[in-house]
Amino acid sequence: MMPTDTYLQKYYDSYYDESEKKYTFGKVMRFAKHIIKNMKIGNNQGKIRILDFGGGDGSLSKGIAELILNKNPNLKALVVLCDYQKIESFSNDNLNIISLQNLNEINYTFDLVLASGIIEHIPDVYFTLKKLFSMVEPGGIFYSRTPYVIPLRKIIKSYPLIYPMHLHDLGPSFWNRISEIYKIESEILYSGPSIVQTEFNEEFFRTLFAYLFKIPAYLEILLRNKPKDLIWKFSGGWEIFLKINRIRNE
Repeated sequence: MMPTDTYLQKYYDSYYDESEKKYTFGKVMRFAKHIIKNMKIGNNQGKIRILDFGGGDGSLSKGIAELILNKNPNLKALVVLCDYQKIESFSNDNLNIISLQNLNEINYTFDLVLASGIIEHIPDVYFTLKKLFSMVEPGGIFYSRTPYVIPLRKIIKSYPLIYPMHLHDLGPSFWNRISEIYKIESEILYSGPSIVQTEFNEEFFRTLFAYLFKIPAYLEILLRNKPKDLIWKFSGGWEIFLKINRIRNE
């Protein structure tokens, strides 16, 4: 049974209360650089607009905006954070951060839509993704990172599956068919094992373990020329960079 919106609201209202860390990735600037490295971010008349859906305090999107503005000081950036936990909005000469709690409050499109570590939590995945895709400016980028752990748990019984945190397990078979499912004209810039969250100098064995389980997937994608379904199913997480050109009305 899926949790109700009321239950999830209550659950996530206190999700970060015991920690100052408002995101779920190790070093967020390394993650931000990873996003920028794997994509080309355009700008709309001197502006870059980023939607960060379910991104906690927006550390990732703010990091991306900071890196872009450092390289392009004449740009202006708008970051819209949409999360259960609303934070203070912020504005300076070239960066405007708006915090909202509902996608329906937004009526414009974005150059980059981030949905990192959130889609697996949403009861109605189809509706939510359809809404997010419609919010990508034609030629813009949609990015998502999701757990892909059920196959891994079949061989490592102690591997955690946390309910209601993870309602869905989304790997290559889902993401590699995303254009057909949602009837969008798009280009997959990258679909593969997700970035490793930890680093060798801080958590050596956990990081080594993560890479060892992801490397066979990298090799299979290369050798089999980007198959939609992988034989190796134990990468633990998946990510996609999707350039959306047009949503077909059918």
